[in-house]
Amino acid sequence: SGSSINASQVSVTAGASCTISIDVTAENVGSYSISPSNLTYYAAGNFTPQSVSAESATLVVAPTFLNAFFPASALPGGSVPLTFTILNSNRDNAISELAFTTDFNATLSGLAISQLPADNFCGVGSSATGSSTLSISNVSLASGESCTFEVSVLIPANAAAGAYTNTTSTITYNLGSSPTTSVAVTNTLNVYKAPTATMVFLESQAT
Repeated sequence: SGSSINASQVSVTAGASCTISIDVTAENVGSYSISPSNLTYYAAGNFTPQSVSAESATLVVAPTFLNAFFPASALPGGSVPLTFTILNSNRDNAISELAFTTDFNATLSGLAISQLPADNFCGVGSSATGSSTLSISNVSLASGESCTFEVSVLIPANAAAGAYTNTTSTITYNLGSSPTTSVAVTNTLNVYKAPTATMVFLESQAT
């Protein structure tokens, strides 16, 4: 463990190759360039060290495995999609029986589901149910697989303008055969009042 890697005493016969695999983690989402130092080696029968440049690599750290977001803005009385993306970034294990809920009425009183995705949207058996509380269940994803689906919600016609926070429940699933949980995901619904226009006729004498 640590922030650097040192490899030494590596021996490779002529024409052969070797592969070294190391698991690394990153604290933040983003793209990271990894540039190793030059490789130093001794060729057989030559006691003078040789050096050759090493290739760099890029590590791409994906966002949290569950993302959810509303459009940038919404109007009272309108229907908007809430888009979910689930990513299984684990290289070795599949995800099964993933489930979570989100209470739209707790986000904004009267906020309700207007359309759900068809069954099997994230693996065979996956389903979405509910009217004011969304329940997602039986999601399954192979290692490295992702899926995206939408749930449409209807904003009450009398909704006041403002930013409303929507939060899921804790996310539960099996990673391989191990029961696992992940923290809740939060997103924001921004409601804006539509502009209005009025027209007034002024009494004046036409000439």
